Amino acid sequence: MNNTLAPVPTVDLTKREREFFVVGTDEVDGYEVWHIEEAPADPLDSQELYDELSWDAYDAFGGVSPVFAISHAHAAGIARRDCRL
Repeated sequence: MNNTLAPVPTVDLTKREREFFVVGTDEVDGYEVWHIEEAPADPLDSQELYDELSWDAYDAFGGVSPVFAISHAHAAGIARRDCRL
């Protein structure tokens, strides 16, 4: 009989949620992500970037979704999931 213990799973607590702007459009088979950008920490800069991205997305028949996530990939996944709700 083997008396060794299995390794204990660990969680990286340094990963914190932050705001991302996910630019894309609703498609028949889901949400198509065009661009993801981390929102600036300064609220005025964040609003300015959101407005800029919104105008660009509007011109291309898309939109901007602000989401809180731990990474760019996580933000894309949240945007795709929320599109299906």
